[in-house]
Amino acid sequence: MSFAEFMNKVLGSQPSVEAAAAAQKLPMQQLTSSSGWEREKALKTLTRAPQAAALPLLLVRVNDWVPQVRAAAREAVRALLRPADAAAWAQALPEVVALTRAGRADHAELLNEIDSFLSSPAVLPALQAAVLPDTPLTVRRHVRRLEWQAASNAADRMAWLHAALVGRDIPLAHWALSSVSSLAEAADRARLWAAAMTSPFSRIRLSALACLRKDAPEGLPSELLQDLALSAHAALRRSAWAMLPAAQQAQVKARAMARVVDASVSARHRVAALGLLAETDFECVRPLCQAWGAEPLPSVRVALLAALRAHADDAQVEALVWAAWADSAPRLQQYAARQVQQGVYLADSVRVLEQAFQHQTALALRRAREILRHGEPWAVLLLWLQAMGLSLEADREAEVADAVACWQRDMQHICMPPKPVQAQAIKAAWLQVVARLPRSLQSSLGFVLATAGVLD
Repeated sequence: MSFAEFMNKVLGSQPSVEAAAAAQKLPMQQLTSSSGWEREKALKTLTRAPQAAALPLLLVRVNDWVPQVRAAAREAVRALLRPADAAAWAQALPEVVALTRAGRADHAELLNEIDSFLSSPAVLPALQAAVLPDTPLTVRRHVRRLEWQAASNAADRMAWLHAALVGRDIPLAHWALSSVSSLAEAADRARLWAAAMTSPFSRIRLSALACLRKDAPEGLPSELLQDLALSAHAALRRSAWAMLPAAQQAQVKARAMARVVDASVSARHRVAALGLLAETDFECVRPLCQAWGAEPLPSVRVALLAALRAHADDAQVEALVWAAWADSAPRLQQYAARQVQQGVYLADSVRVLEQAFQHQTALALRRAREILRHGEPWAVLLLWLQAMGLSLEADREAEVADAVACWQRDMQHICMPPKPVQAQAIKAAWLQVVARLPRSLQSSLGFVLATAGVLD
């Protein structure tokens, strides 16, 4: 007993309300002290006299960098594992979730104790009431897992798994999908996997189909399997197609052909049907693919062109990419640019840029920049500098300037100087447009040209 405490006892004096409140706040303030001794002392005080308001800081100190502080914090947290403090635990859920991801030490034992406490009937309702629409997703996901841990009978667990599998939280759906395998009854597993086939996420449907194919292939209705064979998800479509018997495959092909030629069907469904036919029987859709230019919807035109490109030789592929680049739809122009990025070489850089100007859009010039990045560097620079000399609208002139800046950045990896004839043409074009370029680009590109011997 300190001298002050002895005198208070002898004289009968009591501390003021303000002094008591300050004494109560002191340990919480010491929890953030830079001194490990102070933090440990505060934690031991809070273990003897727990304060629910300190719970978030206690959970943070569980992952402290000082081992003695971590040990004291664990005991302080255990002192608050009381149903009376359920509201405080509801407010500290973000810190609980953060502790599950902490890696300074192994917190598995304490986290198991916390989860057992939070999933108890006396505490879980308070957590569920604290979950609001704006609650962080990680916190909502943790509460859902606590609900799974609290489910004591098979019916509750089945209901929880069903809700998770068809919900819009994909990590939770994946976790639920892995938990289905632990169920003892094959009929229950098949029922849940069939329910997962209605998930909004194709990855969940694909995983459920694989599980169902392995464990209970008879548990999936043939009608649903035929619908999955026409899915927009390629891997799911292939898996469902492989599970169909030959007679049903013929029925699905007939449905797919009807979708492809029906203009009233959505573009997404027509593209999916075309994908199935192109993979299983391309000859039946070859005439449609060859007439791809007559299709009014750009997304379907791309799908027809892609199917035709997959069955074409190198010479035909180059012609198809040129045709796509000449199309007025931005989606086709993007397809052409991606094909060049994947290895199709368009040697005529002048034609690429001329076609971009014919489209009369800034987006077409941006796609041209993506294509020309794979051309001969000095010839490409000359084209862009000559384009800067044209009278362009503001948005297209900005795209050309960006293309020149992009060329300058790429030039850091090029060492070969231009040919003498190229150097003269580049110098003439540079002197004509240098004043129209941003000052920073004038300096950096001018240095590159001087280094390459283009400028004196």
